[in-house]
Amino acid sequence: MHRYLRAIGFGDPMNHKELEELCQLVQTQYEENCIWARGDEAMFGEMQKDVGLHMGICLRGVYSEDGSFHQEYYFPYFKGRNLAVYDRVSVERHAEKDSYAGVCENICMGLNMIFYLQNAVEYMKYIRGRGEQNAVLAVTLSGLSVEGSILLPVEKTLQPAPQPVWAEQSHMIHRARQGDEEAIENLALEDMDLYSILSKRVKTEDIYSIVDTSFMPYGIECDQYSVLGVIEELETVKNKLTGDTVYLLNLRCNELCFDVCINEKDLVGVPEEGRRFKGVVWMQGFVARS
Repeated sequence: MHRYLRAIGFGDPMNHKELEELCQLVQTQYEENCIWARGDEAMFGEMQKDVGLHMGICLRGVYSEDGSFHQEYYFPYFKGRNLAVYDRVSVERHAEKDSYAGVCENICMGLNMIFYLQNAVEYMKYIRGRGEQNAVLAVTLSGLSVEGSILLPVEKTLQPAPQPVWAEQSHMIHRARQGDEEAIENLALEDMDLYSILSKRVKTEDIYSIVDTSFMPYGIECDQYSVLGVIEELETVKNKLTGDTVYLLNLRCNELCFDVCINEKDLVGVPEEGRRFKGVVWMQGFVARS
């Protein structure tokens, strides 16, 4: 069973028969279907069925000559609501199966973010299939989590950094990536100063009272991240098949905003707007032309 089925409301373990019945339900009652003729002339397709607001199950497989569908794999999905436009988005196929990973550059956080592509068939058919790999793309990021906790907010005594400061920092990172030695030196000095300040404060303060938000790669899987973010909006939905309650959390993490869904059973603490969510998320993304 896919580990992240829990995140969309399948909290109780399913046996093999129940899992087969769930996949059969998606095949017979799907709400979205997209088919793409691969280079090997096979008709590759995906079917999606919602089991709650913005979340559901996706099947991918090939169609035989008689039109029957042969499932290769499935995965749970959760579609976010925060649209961001990136001029550098690349998509690559995973080695073991016909699934795809997307990579977009986030200057504010200074990292290349990797996510599991939700609409791979649509992307291959309408964007890459038409030779538009270099097009500016809009990405909607979302995360699924099976372990998380709620932290109290940090009381701020200083005003947050104004937007021009973030813009200047982003510009500095961009210059450094282009090989600007002055920008590289300035960023290194800023990191050293920040490390010195944190080293002194951590001796007498709790780390989560110093660090407001964070976003870091987690483990050996490239599309999983350890997240600490402020809850901007909160919504609860029900899985239509199991009745489990799922929290939809809109998080602000540094300058990145995205939605995370987590089963009520897997969240420690009571979520409220202004409080912080700490957990591990599997990042997904929906890509479209901007």
